[in-house]
Amino acid sequence: MEGDKLSLSSVAPTTGSFWHESLHWSQKEEGAATRVDELIAETEGRLGVSLPKLLKALYRNRNGGYTSYRFYAKTPDPRPVFDDWHCVILDGDIHPVHKLETLGELSDMVDYGDDDSSFRSRFPNADLLIVLARHGWDCFLCLDYRTDGPSAEPEVAFLEEGADGLEEVLRVPNFEQLFTGLRKEEEPAL
Repeated sequence: MEGDKLSLSSVAPTTGSFWHESLHWSQKEEGAATRVDELIAETEGRLGVSLPKLLKALYRNRNGGYTSYRFYAKTPDPRPVFDDWHCVILDGDIHPVHKLETLGELSDMVDYGDDDSSFRSRFPNADLLIVLARHGWDCFLCLDYRTDGPSAEPEVAFLEEGADGLEEVLRVPNFEQLFTGLRKEEEPAL
């Protein structure tokens, strides 16, 4: 994909256009779609954070699911090539609010054989990194509360497996800036 052309829409998502029409597996869970405000409150209490207002509005529209808005620019003036864009929502889905976990919780699920290799050792305060989307164990889009604390507006970090393990490759000041910078691939003309 390096250097390959990428045809992206110039239009930013809205809360109404963000979610893909296809139902996500989470929409099949009993009551998950109708109890969103309750699930948001439960999740904020469980994780000990305040989720961004825009993210809560998205969850009220649909409690997680698929999106075509997956790309975020690496540079201020990106060219239409893969080299200039991060695919930050690799699998195209955002986790339902009640399924959000911390990077620390995910780290505890893996036996690294060596604590120095764990996500917890690579990312201090990993319990303040809330995973919104991930691709296996090598890409994570996270709300990052480590700088200003759990009640402040979080930054957003994209973590990706590199030569030396998981590393931060993108940092955005807040969720709204990430959201308005997301772009989707345009459908090919028939």
